[in-house]
Amino acid sequence: MNKTFIMSALRVLGTLGIAVLICCCSALNATSRNPKFRVIAFFTAKQDPAHISFVNEANRWFPEMAAKYNFSYDSTSDWGNLNSDFLAKYQVVIFLDTRPEDPAQRVAFEGYMEHGGAWMGFHFAGFALTPSTYPANWDWYHNTFLGSGSYLSNTWRPTSAILRVEDRRHPATHHLPETFKSSPNEWYRWEKDLRQNPDIDILVSIDATSFPLGTGPKQNEIWHSGYYPVVWTNKKYRMIYFNMGHNDMDYEHKYDTTNKTLSYTFNNPIQDRLIIDSLLWLGDRDRNAGAGTPAAKFEVPSLAPQQGATVKVSSYKILQQSNTRHPSFELLVYGGDNGYSNQSNAYASTRCIPRPKMSKDKLTGPNVPNFPRVRALRLACAHTSQALT
Repeated sequence: MNKTFIMSALRVLGTLGIAVLICCCSALNATSRNPKFRVIAFFTAKQDPAHISFVNEANRWFPEMAAKYNFSYDSTSDWGNLNSDFLAKYQVVIFLDTRPEDPAQRVAFEGYMEHGGAWMGFHFAGFALTPSTYPANWDWYHNTFLGSGSYLSNTWRPTSAILRVEDRRHPATHHLPETFKSSPNEWYRWEKDLRQNPDIDILVSIDATSFPLGTGPKQNEIWHSGYYPVVWTNKKYRMIYFNMGHNDMDYEHKYDTTNKTLSYTFNNPIQDRLIIDSLLWLGDRDRNAGAGTPAAKFEVPSLAPQQGATVKVSSYKILQQSNTRHPSFELLVYGGDNGYSNQSNAYASTRCIPRPKMSKDKLTGPNVPNFPRVRALRLACAHTSQALT
């Protein structure tokens, strides 16, 4: 064969190869630039080696899932990022091991969830116990949002359980069998019976075939009976909580002196399917359009409301709207500075005049109570001018 022809052919193939490589790289870059949704995971990863092990495992596993299912995953241990500007970049928030403690961060998170944000929490993110480092001092989060109240007790040592799928119609569970074996975990018992809460949809619970569950050595760390939900959602929010998230560790240094991880959470195909399907459900805003509809967000307010005073708007959510010619609105108006208390009682004003640019307006109401710094006010607003947007 002609040598000149061969060299020309090789040059053409080389050019084509470079072109194909460029196209492939462009396609990959386009995918990374245009994820279906964006996830931010907050973590602390201090003190308990089991929680640290889980956080490290999660921060390896979620990026792998992000590449596979085309979403973006970021993580941070800086809870100062839990503010409205930062959260506005993300469609899903994950608490891997703890919760925010700063009042301003809590207000920002509550506002994010009330405005249509999505949340996934693991294990210790639901923990509250008074007295402890994480006391039961966030009523909305533990009693309204999670619905579980305080932590009461747990099994020990971390062991696998047979889990029963309670609601197989939910997008998070529709790929699951009726029962499956979990990864080893330390299981929690809660103050409140979630079965009595109409807002809670229990997805997965511990099956009775798991008993006795736990190995002790304390007898109260071994469960012999009872009902224990381990995965649930609150139907008023785009959220899901997993009690999983505590790896077994070599606390006794039987193998070496490094607190070696003895079990992993993300090495169970069925449980992994549950977690990734849950995340894909949270990230699918179209599917979740009916839960926590987003509303406008504004600057942090200033003054505490007083009797007959005006209330500067920071953010609002339309709760009800009439169809009359002069419609009235019921708004839930949120405060945003760290001086706001944990009180979230609903109060009504007789009149307020919301306008399209509510960040520059004020809501007035003679019946707003003389209450020191409330976090949220429920205002029944008679609209008298422009339509609310």
